[in-house]
Parts: sequence; structure tokens; C-alpha cells
Amino acid sequence: MKKLLLSFLLLTSLSFASKDGPAKATKILDAATTTATGDVFQPWGPQRTFFAYGSTSAGSGASVIAIQVSNDCTNYIEMGTISLTLGTSTVSDGFASDASWKCIRAKVNSISGTNAAVTVWMAN
Repeated sequence: MKKLLLSFLLLTSLSFASKDGPAKATKILDAATTTATGDVFQPWGPQRTFFAYGSTSAGSGASVIAIQVSNDCTNYIEMGTISLTLGTSTVSDGFASDASWKCIRAKVNSISGTNAAVTVWMAN
């Protein structure tokens, strides 16, 4: 029984970020090159940050990424957007939220530029 309890405590301490511990980050959209909606994630707890970065292979471009949320995982609303002015150097931006939602996803509303790609991370 002690081994089972110890295993459970170890697993839960690794699975959830503690108040004083490091944040757990999840890539919610990986190197999107077209308008696209990412997978749905069901994170644990409130207090999340959203971070997007991207670049082009030549010249300039732009991208607008929406962070969408839902409590029924069917009907989504836009919680916030991240606008990036893309170039050959990687640029980034993000925002934080204290709201607790059941489902979260990232959606690339627009993207332009030579070989433009954007990635979005969520941390809690």
C-alpha cells in the first residue's frame, strides 16, 4: 500500500505545476503555415499564459492567432488574439489569463509571408 501511495504522490507531483514549482508548458499549435485550428486541450486549473512566435524565410509577413475557449468543447469564443509582424528573425508576443475554461485551442486567423510559420505554447 505504501508503494502505491508513493507512486501516486510522485505521479501527481510531476503532472501538475505547484504554486512554487515550474510551469508546465504545452505546445498547442506547431509550425502552422496556413490558416488552421489546432487541437483542443483541456488544461487543469486557471492562470495560463499564451505565447506565440514565428518567422519567415525571406522578407516580411504577418499573422493573427486567436486563442479560443469553451466550456462545452463545441461552441468557442475568442478569449484573446496575438498579432505578429513576421520577418526573418523570430518574433514573439503573448498574454496571460486568470480565467478557467474547460477547452482551449489556438486558431491562425491569418498568415502571410514567404514560408511563414507560427507556433503557440500554453503554460499553467
